[in-house]
Formats: sequence, C-alpha cells, structure tokens
Amino acid sequence: MAARPSSNSSPNPIRISHDSMTYGVELEYVFAFKEGLIQLTPFRGNPHGRTLVKDLPYATRAEERFSRCSPRFVPNRIYNSWGVQTEEPPRDGHALNPYAVEPLRIVEAILRKGVPALQEERGAARGMAGRTVRVMNTLLPGEKQQLNWENKMQWKVTKDHSVCGVGSGNISSWLPGKAAGGSDSWDSIGVEIISPVLDSGQPADKDRIRDIIEAMKGDTTAGAFVTNQCGLHVNVGGPTADDFGHLERAAAEKHASDIKKELAIILLVYEYEIARLHPPCRHPGHANAAYQFSSNRLGLIKDRLVKFPGELINDSVDTSLKSFINVDCSTRAASEVASIPAIRSAMERATVENMVHLMHWPAVYDKFQEKPNRQNGDKDRQVNLTYLLRDSSLPRTIEFRQARGSLDAEDVSRWVDFCIGLVRLARLYVEDPSRFRVDDWGVTWLADGTRRFSRISVFDLIRDMDLGYGAYEYWESRIAKFALYEDGDETDRLDDEEPPAGFMSTRGGTNPLGYTPSLRGRGGRLDPNTIAPSMRGDAGLSRKREGDDQESPSVAPIQAELDNAASGASMVQIQIGEEAAT
Repeated sequence: MAARPSSNSSPNPIRISHDSMTYGVELEYVFAFKEGLIQLTPFRGNPHGRTLVKDLPYATRAEERFSRCSPRFVPNRIYNSWGVQTEEPPRDGHALNPYAVEPLRIVEAILRKGVPALQEERGAARGMAGRTVRVMNTLLPGEKQQLNWENKMQWKVTKDHSVCGVGSGNISSWLPGKAAGGSDSWDSIGVEIISPVLDSGQPADKDRIRDIIEAMKGDTTAGAFVTNQCGLHVNVGGPTADDFGHLERAAAEKHASDIKKELAIILLVYEYEIARLHPPCRHPGHANAAYQFSSNRLGLIKDRLVKFPGELINDSVDTSLKSFINVDCSTRAASEVASIPAIRSAMERATVENMVHLMHWPAVYDKFQEKPNRQNGDKDRQVNLTYLLRDSSLPRTIEFRQARGSLDAEDVSRWVDFCIGLVRLARLYVEDPSRFRVDDWGVTWLADGTRRFSRISVFDLIRDMDLGYGAYEYWESRIAKFALYEDGDETDRLDDEEPPAGFMSTRGGTNPLGYTPSLRGRGGRLDPNTIAPSMRGDAGLSRKREGDDQESPSVAPIQAELDNAASGASMVQIQIGEEAAT
C-alpha cells in the first residue's frame, strides 16, 4: 500500500475503473402458497403415503429436525410451516417431518412461468446441469461453496432456515389481497434464490434479476413477501493478480492484496455511514443482526491493534459468545482505540490473512465449539471477507450481507452497484491515495499548525463511485426516509416468534443477548397461544434427512394451477429505516 499524501485533489485524478466484475445475489423471501399447489413427494411409491399436518405444537416445531438454526445463535427462529406425516416411519424413525422440496417446486413453477428465459430446459449439451432452475432443498455450508457457480443459466432454489414462515393465521396480514377469508388454506416458508455468476458489464443479467423478482410476487395462489428476517446478500469477485496483467506477477499479487486491505480500511472507517443506507433492523448492535451480520469493527475494538498484525487469539483471550455481547462498535468507540493513520500503518504491515482475521475476530480453531467452521474468523459480519482465503478451487468472493431483502428490483440493483462500487473504490484509493478523503477521525492538526476537519460521509463514496446523480438521489431519499423511525416500528422490530410462556428448549437455546422484541407490527410475532404461529431460522448447522434428494413430482400439475389463477395481486411493501447518529 502506498504512502498517503495529503487528501488534496490530484492535478490529474485517476478515474474509477468500470471494468466488468463478476457478482452474484442471494434473494431471501417468505414464500406463501395455497394448499392446492402442494404436491407431496410419494413415499416408497405410494402417492397417498404422506399427508399434511397443519397444527404443529410449538415444542415439535422447535425440534432440530424442524428448526435447523441453533437457538444459541438465532433464538426464536422457529419452523412455522405445516408438517408432513408419513404413513410408515422412515429409517430415522420420525413419521412427522417438515417439508422436503414441495414448496420449492412451487417456486420453480412460478419462475418458469414468469421468466421467459427459464421456460426451456437448456444447457445439458454444454456440460451444464440441464436445468435453468435447480431445486436443491437445504444446503449445508460446504455444499453451497461447491455449487457449479460457472453455470450461467442456472438459478438455485433452496430453503432458508434463518427465514421463517409466518403461520397461516398471519398470512392475510402480509398478503391482504390474497389470503383474506381463507388463511387456513395457506402456508408459508423461508426460501432463498441463488443466482449463477453474473457480469456487471452485461445489462441482461440485471434484467434477469428483475424478472426473477417480478415472478416471485406471484399471483392469487402464491407469492413472496419480505419480513425483517429476510436478507439480500451480494457476492462480488475479489481482486486477483490476473486482473492486472499489465504488471509483473509479483507486483500484480501485491496490488491485489493492497486493494483487499484498502477495502477493509474503507469498511472500518465508513461502517456507520454505510449502515445509514439500511433500516435499523439491519444495523450492527440490533437484536436482529446478532450473530448474523455483526460489526466488522469488533476485532479492532477487542484487540486495539495490540497484537495486529499477528496472531490475535491465544489462551488468555476470551472468545466465548458472551464476550461479543453489547460491545460498543460505534465510530466514537473506534476512534478511541486507534487513529486512522495507525490503522492504515498496521494494515500496510499485515497480510491479507491478518486483515481477514481482524475483520472477522475471532479466528478460532478446534477448541472453539460454540460456533463451528470459523478457522478464518466469524463470517457473519456486515461484510464477509473470509471467502478471500478459500481454496483456489472455490470462488474467492466478498459477501455483502447487510441489506434487507426486497421485492423492488431497483433496491436490489442499486445495492449491487454500491457493493461493486466499494471494491472498485478500494482499487481507486490504492492507485490514487489522495482520493481517500478522511485523514483521521474528526480534527487533524497539520504541520503548519492549522486544523483540518475530516468529514466521514457515505456520499463521498457514492460520488467517487461515479454512479450518476440518480444513485445519489436514490440513497439520499432512503436515508431521509429512514431518519425518523420509531422504536419497534416495521423498520426496527423483530419478526421472530416468541415462545409460549414457560417453554424450555431442549437444545440449550436461550436468548444470549437478553433482547426482547419490541412492538411487533402487522404480521409480526403475535402471541402463539392465541393465533396461528409465526416464524423460524438457520445457520447452516443442518443435516439432510431421508427424502431430501428424492425426485419430486413434475411441476406440470402446479403449473396448471398457476395458469388457471388470476395474476397481478398486489404485494405489501415494507418500508425500512435508519438508526440514530453515533
């Protein structure tokens, strides 16, 4: 990383690169559907061997085979969909189980109907999977990493266990034009739609995202909606030496590493400013964010640059979950730990691995059993950089996890542009260090005795991204809209189901943060004792069960139902908000 000159403008400033970059999106929704669309998977050839069970007790839904999220990390994310009763218990001995792929087949049918490009089976002759939409049920973390990401034609549909159904009795609150008067015949479940590798230089890829979103709005028999459990994840290809072929190999490797570390500095300095683009339920420190997209500043606050760069964890360092609770990661707290020049100096001495371990503190090994698979740090941060340390056979991406899910294609498009823009900015600031506007937190004393006030504003980033005035207006309007949120409103609440009074989990799950949901607005967590149950959750800590990989019936019967339904029912759009200034 080059030495930092004054932040005065260069006489001939370098322009930001607009070279094509690869990216992908993960769209999370609650998907609601009418009972008549469900085609149960035959059991051992018997089409009548499985039946739906609608009224599942809370204790049953909280069992691990239903609720695969560990309650230690995401309490109160409980399976809240119907169950499937098998005539004869399968090998695991459980006759009552959650859905297999049945709701996902309905999603597949909706996508094939609503997206012209997905209506044909294609790609088999080119060695692809042979389907443009692939239903994959639950994906374990390792399986998700091993997907055929190079298949440009294939969208994956899977369950999302961190997103819960809302209970039949609440669906009409979320979809008033659809389930009114007959909610007992509707169910819902959390789903995730994973894109193939997309290209920022191909406008058609953005068009495909828009088509997918429009199709997911559904018709009078099915449709998606968004709760505060739903996220929008954007994965951007990390810089590599191959991106800088004009440089000698060693110089190209260093350049790519410098860009990754510069991105980390941007994230540390601008974390709160970037959070302003999102509703309070997506801010670090909010109960909804706990253990799912926490602050990237945690390592800076905990280590205080004492050991960094170096091994941040030893036997004397408390890495238990309780040590994460209520840690102040505000801009003020960060400024009290280290100056921005000190952070930059430490980053210049660090390797990319050192940087990732700081941004995802703690990086822990076998001794750490509370949260597994964290050798390179806890990936559940606002921005996940741990994938940059993957084996070269896997995609080395930067995962932006903070955004709330949306059924507005512009929301998705603008956030994709912003995420790609941040990676491009890191390159710009490496190649022209004077463009980074922030000398330090607040006031900097210059050599001539004068003072300079450093402004930390997300709009400086947006200007440098060169996204146009439309992007500036869009983000300005969102921040203004979010500024006056109220505690517990639809931008701030927890859309989690509260357990019945006196319920004790057998899985060791208590709320480790001690948070309780505030006002739960329309469709939120209502009293499970007085109305149909509500939500559920995931962290990839799941095991496949019998039937996950069975062939499901053709989507043709579902397609026929969809073709007979009237289309165009309106969806409830949920506004989102902003947190108070640091």
